[in-house]
Amino acid sequence: KVCFVYRRPAPRSATGIGAWLDLLKAISAASVITNCFLVSFSSEQIVAYLPGFFTTEATHVEEADAVLREGMGRYVVAICFLVEHLLGLVCLILYYSIPAESEQVRREKMRIQQRQNKRDRELLASLDSTAGNPRSGQQRPRRLDDGHVVTNSDSEED
Repeated sequence: KVCFVYRRPAPRSATGIGAWLDLLKAISAASVITNCFLVSFSSEQIVAYLPGFFTTEATHVEEADAVLREGMGRYVVAICFLVEHLLGLVCLILYYSIPAESEQVRREKMRIQQRQNKRDRELLASLDSTAGNPRSGQQRPRRLDDGHVVTNSDSEED
């Protein structure tokens, strides 16, 4: 039972990753937002980048804490939102400027499609040539309404 019932399903080819692409886009957008807020409000990096907005007050004997100056909080929040929006814009520009498939892949797909079209034309030409030649002994097949393909000799027997 373990060997036959719980087997891995047969692999199927797919053209893309489906719904996972939308999920990855949402995760990347959320990561830009959360990382900006973490850097801005949870770390000391913002104090290093914007020292003019903060003062240091000794709250303990051993360490000094950086505290926002009076009225500067709105500017720090505005700068954080600006940085977040700029990073989001950079992500959008990169997303739309990088093609989904490379030029080499696009050319190969076009080459395969052209070969397939050529084979289809050759097949249709060979069918047309045998159907138009009464000495060939072959008759052109035709498709019935129910989807079956028959030749004229098959339909005469019915």
